[in-house]
Amino acid sequence: LWIRAYIDLPETLGANGQPLGLYVSGKMSSRVWVNGEWLGENGRPGRGITEEIPGAMDAVFYLPRDLIRPERNEVILLASAHHGFLRFINPVHWIAIGEYGDPGLRIMTGYWPTAITFGAFILAFIFFSIAACSPIPFPCTNSACWQSPAARPCWA
Repeated sequence: LWIRAYIDLPETLGANGQPLGLYVSGKMSSRVWVNGEWLGENGRPGRGITEEIPGAMDAVFYLPRDLIRPERNEVILLASAHHGFLRFINPVHWIAIGEYGDPGLRIMTGYWPTAITFGAFILAFIFFSIAACSPIPFPCTNSACWQSPAARPCWA
């Protein structure tokens, strides 16, 4: 699959001297060109499963400043996705130019609130599972509850 996109960059991007990167996120292998110059590859795209080497889900390619223009940057991708057990209609999640960094970190920053909430649910599940299976009634503030099962005034 050949993909061609044109990206206009804001003047403020990379103004602080930070290196730039081209982010490619998708369930695919890819080769990338920007403004006619080859940047690199993530895996190796192929016509079939035997020719393809799978790439990482999220990749970032270093983008030299002398390759980019303020307007109309041409991005070309050669992509293939033969190794997945699911077939996606849209295997490309997003393509962007930004300050160079870890692509996983950029993506995970949006998931922190969800991860915290999920962790709270897991802790609640563990707590209530233990409480439900415990021979000690819950809630019980009487010290007699901690004695033998025959002497439990909390259930009376």
